[in-house]
Amino acid sequence: NKIKLIKSLAQKKFRQNEQLFLVEGDKMVAEVLNSGFRVTDLFATPEFLNAHKPLTGRAENFHEANIKEIKKASLLKTPQNCLALCRLQPPAELPAHFLGFALYLDGIQDPGNLGTIVRTCDWFGMDYLFCSPDTADVFSPKVIQASMGSFCRVKTVYIPFDELAEWAEQNQTPVYGTFLKGESLYDAHLPGKALVVLGN
Repeated sequence: NKIKLIKSLAQKKFRQNEQLFLVEGDKMVAEVLNSGFRVTDLFATPEFLNAHKPLTGRAENFHEANIKEIKKASLLKTPQNCLALCRLQPPAELPAHFLGFALYLDGIQDPGNLGTIVRTCDWFGMDYLFCSPDTADVFSPKVIQASMGSFCRVKTVYIPFDELAEWAEQNQTPVYGTFLKGESLYDAHLPGKALVVLGN
């Protein structure tokens, strides 16, 4: 039953029904155990459990498993020593006060691209990533894998652009669009506080 549940989390409707998402890989499971996300179940080999003893107690339930059992449940071609089921948090909301720089993703469908963008936002110290409702789900296993744990630190807010533009105006945050024939981002003089729209 647990394997069936884990496999089902590849699909958004089951993630929403169960209010769970899947995290795989030693580094990312350690990151999520060290974050504000609730880990309901941790499945790990004795090697992982021994190497991360202080963290494993943060999981509500942990189950010792061998690598064959993890392979049966995993969505990866080459699974590592653990996987974790985590509780979805309530949708992130717009911040009342915004300082800094953020992206708005308009219709980014590829999960790998979204995960890479989340990782880039984290690298540049962005606290927020805004997405159109038709952008890929940040809790998709492929997005989680590509983000390399950065989803733990970057708050992703799904919101129609009209609502975000109104919020940006209230917060005196200028909005820039990216265009093929636009000025080079490296030459543009952007203010310290700005929102950049990136399309599919």
